Parts: sequence; C-alpha cells; structure tokens
Amino acid sequence: MNGAIDFRALFEAAPGSYLVLDPELRIVAVTDAYTRATMTRREDIVGHQLFEIFAANPEARRTEGARNLRASLDRVLREHVADAMPVQRYDMRRPDGLVEERFWSPVNSPVLDDEGELRCIVHSVEDVSESMRHRTSGVSRGQFLADASHELRTPLMLILAPARRMLERTDPGDRNRADLELVLRSGQILLTQVESLLSAAKLEIGVERPAYARIDVAEQARICAGFFETLAVDRDIAFTTDAAQSISAELDPDHLRRILLNLLSNAFKFTPTGGMVRCTVRTAPGDRVVIEIGDSGPGIAVEDRASVFERYRQLTGGPTRTVGGTGLGLSIVRDLTRLHGGEVTLADAPEGGVLAIVELPRTAPAGALLEPATVDAGPGREPADPETFGVSGILAQFRASAPESSSAATYSETGDAKPIVVVVEDNVDLNNLVRESLSCRYRVVCALDGRTGLELARAHRPDLVVCDIMMPGLSGLELLREIRADPELANTPVLVVSARADENSRLTLLRAGANDYLPKPFQLGELRARADNLVNLRLAEARLTALRLITERDRIARGLHRAVMRRLLGIAMLLSALRALAPSREFAARVDDVTAELDGVIHHIRLTVTGFDADSDGEPVYRSSAG
Repeated sequence: MNGAIDFRALFEAAPGSYLVLDPELRIVAVTDAYTRATMTRREDIVGHQLFEIFAANPEARRTEGARNLRASLDRVLREHVADAMPVQRYDMRRPDGLVEERFWSPVNSPVLDDEGELRCIVHSVEDVSESMRHRTSGVSRGQFLADASHELRTPLMLILAPARRMLERTDPGDRNRADLELVLRSGQILLTQVESLLSAAKLEIGVERPAYARIDVAEQARICAGFFETLAVDRDIAFTTDAAQSISAELDPDHLRRILLNLLSNAFKFTPTGGMVRCTVRTAPGDRVVIEIGDSGPGIAVEDRASVFERYRQLTGGPTRTVGGTGLGLSIVRDLTRLHGGEVTLADAPEGGVLAIVELPRTAPAGALLEPATVDAGPGREPADPETFGVSGILAQFRASAPESSSAATYSETGDAKPIVVVVEDNVDLNNLVRESLSCRYRVVCALDGRTGLELARAHRPDLVVCDIMMPGLSGLELLREIRADPELANTPVLVVSARADENSRLTLLRAGANDYLPKPFQLGELRARADNLVNLRLAEARLTALRLITERDRIARGLHRAVMRRLLGIAMLLSALRALAPSREFAARVDDVTAELDGVIHHIRLTVTGFDADSDGEPVYRSSAG
C-alpha cells in the first residue's frame, strides 16, 4: 500500500456518530455522521468547548439532558471508566436557528495512555428519536384507549343493567318482554364489538400485556365449549370436545378464553345446520400445548389462509356477504397467540372445513410474575357465568342472525284491502321490528335475503319494497336493478335502509332507481312516514291512471252514443213515415209497437252513457303517518 494512512480522514468517514473530547471537554474531532445527526458543521464546533456548542435552547440553557451529560463526563474524567447513559432528551439548534427536540442514547468512553492518564474521551451517540416518538405515541394512545374504554362501557352498562332488571320483573306473557330481550341482546352484541375494537387497537400499539397464571388449559376449553352446546343442539350441529385430560400451563387465562371463544364462534358461524364442530386439546413436544378447532364449513383456500389474519379482512365481505362481523376475530387470535410466544395456523379439517391450530408454550417467559390461579368451573362447582366470560354478546349474535323457521314470513290470504309491503332485511331482529312497525297499516311480507325478496315481490306485486343494502343472495343494489328491469315491478317504490350513510352509496342507489334512502339507525316514526309517502304516491298514480281510463272510456262511449243515436233516430223517422202508408189498422199497430220499443232502447242508451260519469272503481285509501 503506497503512502501513509490518513487516520483523521478515516475517523471522520466512520459510519458511527462519534465526538472526541480532550480532558478540558473541548471538541478535537468529529465524524461526518455526528455532524449530520446534530445538524452542525465541523468547522463550527471543532476547537470549542462541548457545552458552549450544545447549550442550544436559549430559553433553557441548562436542560436536563445537558446536566446528565455533564455528570457522565465528570464520572469518566474522575474514574477513567466508560459510562453508558440512559436515553437523553436534547434541544438541538438547526441551521435555520430553530430548536428541535432529539433523543439520544450516549456512551462516553475514556482513551488512556500507557501510564493510565486520560488523553481524550470518545462520546458516541445513537439517535433514537423516532423510536421514542413511537413509544410516546403508544403510551398516549394507550391512555386514550383506556379512557375510551371507560366512556364506552359506562353507558353500555347503564343500558344493559336496567334492561336486565326490567326483564327479571316482567312476566313471560308480557307484551313488552320481547322488546326488553331485543334491547338486552343488541346491547350485548354492541359491547362485544366494542371490546373487539379496543382489544385490536391495544394489540396493534403494543400496550396489551399477558397476566400469567398457572391454569388448566383443558378445563378452560371445556368451559368455553360449554357455552356453545345449546347453540349446537338448536342448529343440529354435532359438537364434540376432546379435552378430558388435565393440561397445566402458565398463560393469561383471559387471553386464552378470548382465543378459544373467537375460534369457536368462527367455527359455528360458518358451519351449516347439520354440520360438525370439534375442539381438541393435547400436548406437543417441546413442552407445548396444542388447541385444535375444526368444522365442516366451506373451508378457506390455501392462498387465503395468511390474509384472513389481517385486521378487518373478511373473505366473505361485500354487499352480498352471508356472514356478518368486523373482521377482527382471527387477527386478535393471532396477536394474542404471538404475545404468548405461540403460533396459529390454518389447515384442512378432517370434518371437511377449516382446522385452526393454536400452539402455545406451557411455561411463561423467565422472570414473568405468576398471578394466583383462579377456579372457574368444574365438578361440583357453579356453572360459568356467560357475562363474566364475555360470551353473552357472541351468543347474542347467533340468536339475532338465526331465522325462526324459514327465510320468508307471509300473511294469511284474507279480504284485507290494505296495501302490501315487502320487507327484505337479513338481521332477524330488525326484520321483525320493521314488520311490526308497518303491520298496523299494511300487509307485510318479509324475507331474509335478496333472492327470496325478489321472488316475493314478483309473487305479490307489492305497493312498496323496503330493503337493506348488504344482504345474502342479492345485494340491495342488485335487487333494485332486478325490480327496475321487471316490467311488472318497474314502477314499484323502493325504500332502502342501510348503515352505509356515505354520499357515494346514497347517490349510487338513487341513480339506480331507489325512491328514498333511510340511514340506520332510524326512528320507526320516520320509517312509517317515509313508507306512507311512497305508498300514497303510488296510490295517487294509480288513481290518475284510473281517471285517464275513465276519461277515455267516456270519450269512446259518447262517440258511440252519437253515432248510434243518429242511426236509431233515423230508423224511428222512417218508421213514422212508414206508418202513414200502412195498408191496414193491424199493420199500423205493429209499427207503433216497434217504434215504442225503439224509443225504449234510445232512452236506455241515454241513461247508460250518462251513468258513466258517476261510475268508478272506488277511491284509494290514503295512509297517514299520524294514524
């Protein structure tokens, strides 16, 4: 190698952020990386005393970071040992004169000569400003979630608690009991959705932490599975649980329950009537426990098995989705599993659907504190409380989405002349609520999916169709297009009710031919008023059509009347002339009889034509929302 090595140039080009100080704390060398990190220039700082340069904020010349740095350097000068400082906050002056907050992780290292005397101090820093901002943001978001959790749970408790109390005091035959059950069920569903959103947010920003305890995983699985046994019977699903052997593990019991409940809920959600669901708990090599939940549902394609764990991802999403939800359940399962050092995967189930496999370590991380074990259920103990386990809202979703008998409810064929309304809404509770609200004024026919709704509309030729947007079979938009394309239904008014209240959805539906749009949640009085307006408009249009037909009939009748009367009068005149030429008295009498009969015909025609003015098919009965 030719020539001497320029060690100063080599030092200045080093990738780390280094500053060299003499024993008087004057800057004698600096790397390019340090000048970039501190937004300084080498010629402006070399030769100057360190705290002359970095007492940067004129409003706080002795910041906490500067004091900590002084103390660390004094320790190195005094003891000749390296000193690693905690993350420090500094106010750095930028070239434009403004002050910027930065966070550094500094280390001060002494450089000694052969006699052990201090020759210089190497001050190295790592800029951790970005990670500190993320951490600070996470803390503030965590506090926000804690506050939001309190603000959301409190009003929900004030809804659910009085509803439960009133329900306990209501007799089974009371007409208000069904409404109270609906309030309680909807409140439980809303609480579950709120819990899922808050849980997903906490996991996303990293503020969720396991509270480890020594628990029996098999027992927890049996408890969670027990909540779904009645549902399995109601839907004729063969539900088996293989978790007889006790398997102890150090896990967060609440996290484990949420994993189990989310996976069981998913399995039952996608398993059809008469299908199968299985829950198995077993041990695995490496001191691990494995939970398997399989079903006989439609399964998940191999290429989609990774994406289903993404937040808010739903493979059956869109306006014609058959299963509701927020798309958070599997992402929460994945995040909680990883929080415990485990993993969750999907495979083909022997039952024919999807198999969810959760593998968790049985031992908590070293140094983790174990909370006292809790006993929830078992032989001779009280059954587990669904409210305590947070499963009430999950089960309520199944009760709200399960039709009682068929996908359509029809009225009995009677002589009732009330207008017909077809209601298409896939949520059973809301379907029933709308039906009950409109049934006092209309004959209501209900469907739980768009395809059935179209068939009912074609069969009953209703005066109004009320439909949702997001429905299985046919979406609200597709149903609307089918109605407008059918010549027999093209003029039927359509009222769309939907939780999608954005401008684009509303404009798309109105352009497709919707007559009105009512965003959820809505007041039943407003629903009735809008329905009355649309039905009254249809009745008015029918009345105008009838009047036009009457007018046309009257015009035709009068034209015929004039033509016929002219011919009849002509015949009568001819008969009168013929009588004067009668050859005998008998012939004259016969002509008189014919003339009299002809006069009777003329009189009858005049009365019939005049009666057209008063003849009608009856006035339509208009509906008023005030009734």
